[in-house]
Amino acid sequence: MSQIRMVALDLDGTLLGPDHTVSAANRAAVHDCLEAGITVVLASGRSFDSMRPYGEALNLRRLICLNGAAFGDVARRTVRPRRLLHGDQVSLVRDLLLSRGVPFCLFGLREIVCLPGKAPLDALVPYGEPAIREVPALTEAHVPDPIKLLAFCEPGPHDDELRRLTSPRLEQIRTHQHFLEWVAPGVGKGAALAELMQALGVRRDEVLSIGDSQNDISMFAQSGVSVAMAGAPPEVARAARYTTASNASDGVARALEQFVFAMR
Repeated sequence: MSQIRMVALDLDGTLLGPDHTVSAANRAAVHDCLEAGITVVLASGRSFDSMRPYGEALNLRRLICLNGAAFGDVARRTVRPRRLLHGDQVSLVRDLLLSRGVPFCLFGLREIVCLPGKAPLDALVPYGEPAIREVPALTEAHVPDPIKLLAFCEPGPHDDELRRLTSPRLEQIRTHQHFLEWVAPGVGKGAALAELMQALGVRRDEVLSIGDSQNDISMFAQSGVSVAMAGAPPEVARAARYTTASNASDGVARALEQFVFAMR
């Protein structure tokens, strides 16, 4: 096994404990990676402003935000899109969800909006996101940088139905038991990670990724060492080469010890 030069970490359900904080063991393990000259990247469905405090606390620079639809620079406090949604893509998902009575919101790079009465406004606040703001229409005039749609719904037959109706015009990803999301086609954590690997001259066999959700599968595919958290859905566990303990039991720290430091 090659020495690891880059580590990509999902946040919720992975690096973060059930209380949305980084444990002392996980924090120390990330610090040890940095001290060894290893690049550590946080990769999440969250927005840049939600992820930035974790990047600052861990002395990290690079963030893969919004399921790979944007890159964030912690030191500069800037975020840039990789690919925005077009108006017709937004309209397609909007109409499908409205006709089914499914609450949803639209992410811009640094704000979240919804149509009046069509989303619980504080639903994402526990994840460090801002309160959702109501707007009269989901047009460029109200959201100049649309980048991700999120529906508040649990898994069910509608997942496959909506995927059939939105593919290939959008990429559909279930990121949480309660969140179903859409980004532009070709966008994903894996594609963003591959772009970053190329920029930094890091090979696939030098990358370790850890995650617990469907949006981490594409990241696993770009990594020589892929690790799923205990309790991850079966399809996520099958996509990873290894498993580790849960996020409540310092699974990230254990995986880094096993696959990074024990190999050096």
